[in-house]
Amino acid sequence: MLGLMCFMPETPRFLLAQGREVEALAALRFLRGPDAPLHWECAQIEAAARQQGAGGFRLKDLQSPGLYRPLLVGVLLMLFQQLTGINAIMFYAETIFEEASFKVCPLGVSSHWID
Repeated sequence: MLGLMCFMPETPRFLLAQGREVEALAALRFLRGPDAPLHWECAQIEAAARQQGAGGFRLKDLQSPGLYRPLLVGVLLMLFQQLTGINAIMFYAETIFEEASFKVCPLGVSSHWID
């Protein structure tokens, strides 16, 4: 999959940020078709990029609690998930329960031992 990404074209927004307007118009023509208002959409993309700011993301932004707290929680959850091995348990849950001789109740609400 990663190898196929080499053949994907750049987005019009990226091309406009690089100052390659002719290529951005060609990309928009490919995406929208020949009858679309390309110059208008190109101007809209440029305006949206200017409005968001040219700074982009900086490591200094991680000092904001609104950003680093959710990021920290997500990373810790992923770490905990890997360390506990819950992925393997969830993947093999059906096999584990079959090997433990559990059977699903006809109502599908609870389990009980097979005699």
